[in-house]
Amino acid sequence: MDILNLFHVQEMIAVVTGGGIGFMIAKALVSAGASKVYILGRRKDKLELAAAQHESLIPLQCDITSKESLQAAVDTIAKDVGFINLLVANSGILGPTSSFVPGLGVQELRKNIFEDTAMEEFAQTFHVNTTATYFSMFAFLELLDAGNKNALDGGFGKPLGEGSKVPSIQSQVIITSSVGAFLREWQCAPAYAGSKAAITHMVKHASTGLAPHGIRINALAPGCTSSKSPNSRDLPLIRYTSLSLRNGQYYY
Repeated sequence: MDILNLFHVQEMIAVVTGGGIGFMIAKALVSAGASKVYILGRRKDKLELAAAQHESLIPLQCDITSKESLQAAVDTIAKDVGFINLLVANSGILGPTSSFVPGLGVQELRKNIFEDTAMEEFAQTFHVNTTATYFSMFAFLELLDAGNKNALDGGFGKPLGEGSKVPSIQSQVIITSSVGAFLREWQCAPAYAGSKAAITHMVKHASTGLAPHGIRINALAPGCTSSKSPNSRDLPLIRYTSLSLRNGQYYY
């Protein structure tokens, strides 16, 4: 059996934010039959280059830290198709890499974190990875609800039984968290780890709150992956850890 037939998503309409893992997900979706996958990001040239790889990839410039930009993306998709079945909120940044480096004395540790790290840079990590990601989900809430209604009309996720009023596949949100959300190791920078731990808990909270509306939400916690993000290979988790830790083994 063809694996793409086993896990096909024919007629699905999806939105994916961010590159790296997000682009891999977007390509997997269109390869498995998704009708349209809107890829959202800040850099128009990168989006258009990515979208050129498949006719079902639709580039849409969007800054998730801006409500106005998110609303513009929602309006464009609403006008184009009127609903979505899946939102993959994958955008994120690394933030400052200052951490509890072994061997540092108290004075050096204070300098590393207090003096050499700007609070604004630290807070920006949470602004993108936590706040903006959370608001992205709610920006698309009505389109996700419309996806469930479209399923009841025979679209993607249509009910399995005749007369059923429950989609077989409900609209859903997937948030990219990180193995860093569970790490205590010094190699995972506190700003990044904290922002991912925060969004992981907010996913749990939202999954309960959105359940009555028939919208599912889950978080993925991948290990380290190769990325084109600036300085990604300079992250201590990449430079100083074993392969098992990078691949997702975590410590408590």
